[in-house]
Amino acid sequence: MSALSRGGWLSAGLVAVVGLGLVVLGQGKAALALTAAALVAMISALWLERVLTRVIQPGRLRLTKSLVWQGLSRLVFLVVAGAAFYVVRRQVEGWAVALGVTLAMVGWVWAGVRGR
Repeated sequence: MSALSRGGWLSAGLVAVVGLGLVVLGQGKAALALTAAALVAMISALWLERVLTRVIQPGRLRLTKSLVWQGLSRLVFLVVAGAAFYVVRRQVEGWAVALGVTLAMVGWVWAGVRGR
């Protein structure tokens, strides 16, 4: 299991706890933005880790057609996610989006500092 995967479990737990806290406080839209931002960050980081382990290795370049299609689909995913955040930007608190990305990073930092 990679460090990003291990840290993802902690990040998911943190996002769930903070999201539930926001719902209890009546901040449902902020909880949704926090969760969506954290998911986009986690999915993107896991994909990037996969790409880097396959492409940036000593020796022959391992750039396959499958990897190119995955890259294009990831770009489409990020564009759709960014467009969704842009459409609801007036209804969503920016701090919730920033907190979601931050909570995703906290798990990865924890996994990195803790080591294997």
